[in-house]
Amino acid sequence: MSELKIDHKAEGGVGVCRIEGRLDAHGAVAMETYAQQRIGAGEARLVLDLTGVDYVSSAGLRCLMVTAKKAQSVNGCVVLCCLTPMVLNVLTLSGFDQLLKIRATAEEAVAAAAAHA
Repeated sequence: MSELKIDHKAEGGVGVCRIEGRLDAHGAVAMETYAQQRIGAGEARLVLDLTGVDYVSSAGLRCLMVTAKKAQSVNGCVVLCCLTPMVLNVLTLSGFDQLLKIRATAEEAVAAAAAHA
């Protein structure tokens, strides 16, 4: 079991979280806790850069949805970007690609999150 790593930086009022590891049962708990802390601290516009994520389980899908809904509840948003083909396939097969905001690059995701009003 590898531990989920999250690097965070702020870009133009948007929190950019670069995630590495697996969004499985253990990683999802760490990611959800981290995202809830960021949103609770007033950083309601988040970009989740999934470049380093090679696996997403049902717990990971749930984590992404809960995080997006929490951000929306405080007039924020979550934008996913840089998905690997496997992660994009999981989101597409589950229908989550229709429920979550997804952009190809981090730059596009930051612009989408910054434009959220």
